[in-house]
Amino acid sequence: MSCHIQPIVEGHGEVEAFPQLLRRIAGDFNVYDLRILRPIRAKRGDFNKQEKTTQLIKLAKSKIPTVPAVIIVLFDADTSCAKECAEQVRQWASTIIRDIPIFIVVPVQEYESWILGGLEGLKGYNHISSEPETFKYPEKIRNAKWRVSQQMVGNFSYSETIDQVKFSSQFSLPDAYSKCRSFRKLIKDCIAIFKHCSCIYAEPDWYKDRNQSPSTP
Repeated sequence: MSCHIQPIVEGHGEVEAFPQLLRRIAGDFNVYDLRILRPIRAKRGDFNKQEKTTQLIKLAKSKIPTVPAVIIVLFDADTSCAKECAEQVRQWASTIIRDIPIFIVVPVQEYESWILGGLEGLKGYNHISSEPETFKYPEKIRNAKWRVSQQMVGNFSYSETIDQVKFSSQFSLPDAYSKCRSFRKLIKDCIAIFKHCSCIYAEPDWYKDRNQSPSTP
């Protein structure tokens, strides 16, 4: 039986990009029996309001056809503390739903911070330079979207609705895992989802190797 995943995401680009990324991660762990439902799109400010957040969670639950299932929420921290943002949403969600696990993932700064972390996998791809910059601590960089644009050649610039899904299909998962604490949180949550859904999975070598010595302090 397939396990259903209902995402709630911030922004237009993540509607296509986040399911693509989840499928990549699941594939790297040899998991192929997940059904990722179309994400519910929200605005960043919605996650600052309890009433709006709980409405989104209830809507997500209503779209899940069968169990086992999980809800996963993704939104950028921007200038806020990612841990505090996640904890607030988790508390609000726990007041209305207890029978379906809810995972909250908050990229430090932006989703594009993960792309900067995994740039090695994008060399020469979709107008990215064959020699892009190296970002050791991408989650410390403000305006990650602009920095992604700076890696593109030929007068091309980054478009969230066009490029985010393409880059999500290609950026280096091992490098993003090493450099981005919030991406490691996503991987941790994915493993928890596999376990909840009774999926048989196999840890990829990059996860085994990098799990011992991540570079982000």
